[in-house]
Amino acid sequence: MQADPSELHDIAANDPAEVQELDAQLDAWMKVNEPSRQLQLKRWKIYTQPEKTVIVDDVTTGARFLISPCTEWHSDENPASGNYDGSSFWTAGGTGSKKAVWRGDNPLIGTYNISVYVGRPEVGTLATNAPYKVVTAEGSKTVVLDLKDNPGRWKSLGTFKDPHYVELTNDANGVVVADAVKFDRID
Repeated sequence: MQADPSELHDIAANDPAEVQELDAQLDAWMKVNEPSRQLQLKRWKIYTQPEKTVIVDDVTTGARFLISPCTEWHSDENPASGNYDGSSFWTAGGTGSKKAVWRGDNPLIGTYNISVYVGRPEVGTLATNAPYKVVTAEGSKTVVLDLKDNPGRWKSLGTFKDPHYVELTNDANGVVVADAVKFDRID
C-alpha cells in the first residue's frame, strides 16, 4: 500500500495560525460538551460498579502486584508464618532499591480504608520502620509500620481518597514483608 503524498506535508509548520485557531475551537467545544472532572468520576462509579473491597495479594495474577527487582525478593510459603492466603515475599532491609507495589485492576474512585497484611516469615528480624507509601490522585503519604508488632494480621495505613497504589521499599532497619493490601471502600 502506498502512502498518500498529500500526507507528507507538515500543515502545522506551514500554517501555525490555522493550527492555533483549530486548537482554540477544540478547547471551546470541550468546555461546552465535556463533563466536569467531578461528573466524570461520578459516572465512572455508576458505570463500573466499583468493588466494595479489593484485596491484592502476592499471588494475584497480572500486574496488580509487582516486586522489583524480582530476583532480590524471596518467597515464603511456610504455613507457620501466618501469611495471608499462604504465602508472601520478603527481602532484607537496605537503601530502598527493592520495591513492592500493589494496585487495583480498575481505578479506585472514592474514599478507602487501606490496610496491609504482614505475616511472620522465619528469616531474621522484621523491620520496625517499614515505609508504605500510598499514592493517590492528590499526592502521596508514607506510613511507617513496625512489622514486629502483632504480625499475622491486618495493619491500617489510614483512609485515602482515590488511591492509585501502595508501595513498600526496603529502606528499613530489618526484613520487610510484601504480602497483601486491602482497599476497603467507605463511600
